[in-house]
Amino acid sequence: MTYYEDLGVTPEADEREIKKAYFRLVRKHPPEKDPEKFKLIREAYETLSDPQARSRYDSLNAHGDEIRQLMEQCDQHAEREEWDKAIRILKEVLVLAPEEEFARNALGISYSRWGQFDEALKVFETLTAKSADIPLYWVNYGSVWHDKAAVELDGSAEQRQCYENARKLYQKAHELEKFNAEPLVAIARTWFDQGEFDKALDFVKRAIRADGEVDFQDFEALFFMAIIQLHRQRLDLVEKVGRKIEQLLPPDAPDVQQYVAFRFAEVGVSLREVGAFGPSRKFFEFAVRLDRQEPAYQELLNSSTALDELLAEWDKIERDPGIIPELRNLLGAYLAEIFEDRKTPDRILNQMGGTVLNRGKAAKESVARLAQFYPKVYSINPEFFREVRDRAGKACFVVTAAYGTPDEPVIDLYRDFRESFLRASPTGRWLIRVYERVGPILARAIDPHPRLRRVLAKLFGLLAPWVVNRTKALGRR
Repeated sequence: MTYYEDLGVTPEADEREIKKAYFRLVRKHPPEKDPEKFKLIREAYETLSDPQARSRYDSLNAHGDEIRQLMEQCDQHAEREEWDKAIRILKEVLVLAPEEEFARNALGISYSRWGQFDEALKVFETLTAKSADIPLYWVNYGSVWHDKAAVELDGSAEQRQCYENARKLYQKAHELEKFNAEPLVAIARTWFDQGEFDKALDFVKRAIRADGEVDFQDFEALFFMAIIQLHRQRLDLVEKVGRKIEQLLPPDAPDVQQYVAFRFAEVGVSLREVGAFGPSRKFFEFAVRLDRQEPAYQELLNSSTALDELLAEWDKIERDPGIIPELRNLLGAYLAEIFEDRKTPDRILNQMGGTVLNRGKAAKESVARLAQFYPKVYSINPEFFREVRDRAGKACFVVTAAYGTPDEPVIDLYRDFRESFLRASPTGRWLIRVYERVGPILARAIDPHPRLRRVLAKLFGLLAPWVVNRTKALGRR
């Protein structure tokens, strides 16, 4: 396939048609999900949007069917990431047409994709020495050093040198075409990759001003600026940049609008995956505004908003002395399942629920506070929290601690004994008041000792028939 076929345009297509086709295809093949296809699309776009490079490419295709067929084979291998085969075919092309710089440029790119950086550097050193006036070759030369930096040890002297070499070559490309923003954006990306966000921002601003006006041609630079501001933790400036992009969208161009919406949503999804729900909301909001025909964007926005609000409440709960530690631990287990996909076994959850109930009045007060100030967290398990409010004041602290769960049937027997037998006499009511003060303390002391819990559970089981008989005897009176 030719570059024209890669973009789905005719050889007579003008710059506007080429750009429109590029936006449409990148939406189908984003760099994060289909990186190799994206690189081919980007390579075709960069070549056909550069008048000099396009002219050389057209000249290559005019050399005859044999070269054209070889280049089509090369494209097929590149699509399958068979870079060694693509390199072999490009060498055949250069035997047939040794002066064809476009094939040599493709050879250097293929070497770099295959990880053969030294070979790629040799190709571009030769190419730029012969045709020093073609900015595309200098950009691709810099890209080899940029790609090489990615495989070096982070922060090493070798990596820093790779980035510095890339910047020098990108700068050379910019000097040849002062109006071209692409080399400046490339320099910004090297600083971004090194974590130097302020320097990256400076070069992106220069890229936007490169041609003397700010328009939709600056979309890639503006979008990258939004990403930089995100990493600088300036969501207010992300909003500002996003609004600027919206203002610059060409009218009556739904494909472009959908593409921009997709790019915003794509970043939002990446942020969600690392738990950055607050920032992801900002990007989904732009996606929804730009493409209201895509229901997935609204669903992602709603979900991220809910999760962000949940995390905000949890952050406050962790510092709220009005929430007892036992309830906070249980909530932590619930949230771990939601955010980390880390499920706590039901047996453990039941034990944690029992420790909450054992806190009696303190548990009731904590749950009431949860319902009043933290409704999102309360909504995780409202049935249990209502049960706490209903049963916490009637908790059988020690028996519940022994069995490790408030759902053990024996506990109901002791609860009935307390309510029906003990509460019927002044002495019994006095014992209940004492138990409500010391019971939670005893329960917390018992809880960490499994062997003691087993002994007590066995004892309570043995006493259960007597408890039942005393309760029934009172009922017959």
